[in-house]
Amino acid sequence: MGMGRPKGLAKTGGRKLGTPNKNSHALSERLERLACDPIEGLAKIALDPATKPELKVLCFAELAQYVYPKRKAVDLGLNEGTRVSALHPAGCQLCSGSNAPGRSASPVQPYVRAAQTPS
Repeated sequence: MGMGRPKGLAKTGGRKLGTPNKNSHALSERLERLACDPIEGLAKIALDPATKPELKVLCFAELAQYVYPKRKAVDLGLNEGTRVSALHPAGCQLCSGSNAPGRSASPVQPYVRAAQTPS
């Protein structure tokens, strides 16, 4: 078993917290020399009325990760004997008729509810 560093001992040496590595720093300088701001460029593409909706969605999705935190998956921790059923919202336009002949399954992930099975 390695000795390691005792808990609570202050950090010594190494890079200071938040210091970019050489590659990141070089890229930032290069973009600055070119007067290129990729975030501004994506925003301009997304806001341009001539841009196709599919591309707008991609631009906004890329930009959103710099503004909003990503959500983590939640483990329901279902035990053996737990029944899971899918609930669809009333009047869901995307889900209605998805079981009709010739239609593919719904692209929307259904709402999930866990119900404990009676013992």
